[in-house]
Amino acid sequence: GGLNISVDDGYEPPFGADVEEKLKGVKMADPSTSGLPLDGIDGEVVALWYLGTWNTAVPEGWSFTIDSLDGVSEGDTLTVLTGDYFNSSWVNDGTATVGADGIVTADAGTGITFLSTLVLVK
Repeated sequence: GGLNISVDDGYEPPFGADVEEKLKGVKMADPSTSGLPLDGIDGEVVALWYLGTWNTAVPEGWSFTIDSLDGVSEGDTLTVLTGDYFNSSWVNDGTATVGADGIVTADAGTGITFLSTLVLVK
């Protein structure tokens, strides 16, 4: 789905994590069919990715870009949420901005902090 994540290659999964599982990026064509509690999110959910079977914290956060995204325009600022399944909540990880070329880029200080679900909100 055009998602590119700047992964820290020195990252060590927490003790007990299945290291055979790999980070995946599966984009949901229609986020409303995800079965997740999106009704508590303020704004329009424009994209949702499952990032694998982990619900693993990434304390430093991993930056990302998205090649293109339907439903957004140059200059739009999107809220970046990740799913914290341990605490049954959405974590606000910051913002991302849509550039003139249509590429969505995580803003400074924004990164994916949980390897579970990534949601972008307009």
